[in-house]
Amino acid sequence: MVIVDSPKPKRRPKGKDGQHQEAPVDDGQTKRGVNQVAKVAFL
Repeated sequence: MVIVDSPKPKRRPKGKDGQHQEAPVDDGQTKRGVNQVAKVAFL
């Protein structure tokens, strides 16, 4: 959850808008998606 906490802030704004509402429901899948996005963003 610590790894998701870091890249989540950037993706949270979209969730508050109502576009990324599947993040809280897909905890497992979101973790993998955020992890990959964070790796690409960091790269």
